[in-house]
Amino acid sequence: MTMQKPMVDYKWSLLMLAELYGSDEFDSKTVSEDLTLIMFNLTSDPKWIERLQPKLVSNDLRWLYTMGFLRRRKVERKCRNRKGREYNCGYKYMYQINNQGWKYIGFLLQEFMKRDAPLSKQVLNEFREFNEDLENMRIATWKWMAVKYFEEGKLKEAKLFLDTANESMEGKFERKGYMRFAESRRIYAVVMRHRVREVELINMINSLRKELKQKDETIERLQEGLERCREMLTELSGHDIF
Repeated sequence: MTMQKPMVDYKWSLLMLAELYGSDEFDSKTVSEDLTLIMFNLTSDPKWIERLQPKLVSNDLRWLYTMGFLRRRKVERKCRNRKGREYNCGYKYMYQINNQGWKYIGFLLQEFMKRDAPLSKQVLNEFREFNEDLENMRIATWKWMAVKYFEEGKLKEAKLFLDTANESMEGKFERKGYMRFAESRRIYAVVMRHRVREVELINMINSLRKELKQKDETIERLQEGLERCREMLTELSGHDIF
């Protein structure tokens, strides 16, 4: 009896491709190697290694292409002989996320944000303000993860993701097309500082509310204990010892 392979959802595949490669091209062999490394760090299930073989990943990419989320081009496959010389050994497909794919990724992110991290829906709005249109999915994902970690109270992890996103955004603002948008750059920095402070304060408020609730419950238990002691004292005082 053969081992049943894990199911790979096309939504998960598309998001992983966006996070790993952004607007860059990729082939089935590269995707197989990168996803295998990721899953190797997440699970010890050997079925995942088998599921992420290049041939099966190639089928996943072909399916995403058929759905209209990827573009592809046919290129020569390069191999090396024993002497190290390159030669053509057939063809392979290079894939890239197209506009329809990015639009669908934006839709998926909005749905995930509404369900898993409501505060982070502002991330998409910030990207639209800068006309990024989610072309570099890695930055969007890092910002989403940053806000999600902030909401969970994991400030160290959140700041790490946010710093990574900010570094990538800094690189984007250095490009020729952004040189004359100094005001947009300043606004972005202000927005992000405000965002971090806002989430920190929200976490602090939630923490204080939780602590206050615990103290209220403690006070309530103490009051109940006090009332019981008073009742016992009253009953004891009403009885003659002799």
